[in-house]
Amino acid sequence: MFNVYQGSKFTFNASALGLGGVLRTGGRDIVVPSLASVALAPTGGEGSSLVENYDRDGIAFTRAESRVAGYEISTDFFATYSDIFITNLRVLDTVKVALLQATITSTRHIDADESQFELHAMYRGIQVGDDEIEPELNIDICARYTYEELTSAMKEAIPQAELKEAELPDATSDAAKLLKVIKNRDDIRTTIVKNLQHRKGKSGAIALKSNQLIVRNFGSVHFGELLVKPGRRRVNLMRFELDPKQQLPKQRAVAFSELQSLDVQSLETLTSGSTSGSLTVGSGDGNGSPIWPR
Repeated sequence: MFNVYQGSKFTFNASALGLGGVLRTGGRDIVVPSLASVALAPTGGEGSSLVENYDRDGIAFTRAESRVAGYEISTDFFATYSDIFITNLRVLDTVKVALLQATITSTRHIDADESQFELHAMYRGIQVGDDEIEPELNIDICARYTYEELTSAMKEAIPQAELKEAELPDATSDAAKLLKVIKNRDDIRTTIVKNLQHRKGKSGAIALKSNQLIVRNFGSVHFGELLVKPGRRRVNLMRFELDPKQQLPKQRAVAFSELQSLDVQSLETLTSGSTSGSLTVGSGDGNGSPIWPR
């Protein structure tokens, strides 16, 4: 017979990470520790972590701060909060970001099917050499409070012709796969960034693809990755996949005329790296769940 503990009726879950990952350079692995990392206690409360003036292994920033909180805000209503703030980020002296910030808030009544979410994010001052990048946020994705609302929006975005084809029993398209995921209420990976605005510099060393920035001889940067689960959200503001052999798509190759006007110092900066690996910057998640029995 099971013994039932008559304790707390709700468990909180929230975490926030400033930066962390694993790099490989000079034939050795370098672990970039989980900096400004904090997790909320299951019973709620508050937590924070702060790292300032970090500069090691080609990774630098002025300030990385993470905060989490969880409270019963009124009778049987619970809220969790996760916030990340980073200033003056530099990665291998190639990608520079003046400011990154994200906040995830979830609220839930004890008898509700799942939490309601709010997500806010901010990017400021992103530079690659003398190129400037500005992520354009998908406000519609950020404003979808529940799993059902978000997946309904994704389904509505599929053109009618593709939707009809995807609903056929033997369909194998991306739209058909998405419909299957929605039906099963499985995890979905999407993005809060719908495109990247670009003010071109002289180097011609970058290419853009949706929420992805590709930098020659450096690697790729993914902006605003969002993992959606029923009752849960996780956002990664930036994820670096470093590859010193990274080349641009052929259609964006640098013309000879561009090479003639190329800033020599920028070229040396963008092509001298020999570091590979992965790095996550500005990651947070949150949700909360009732505990049975109540």
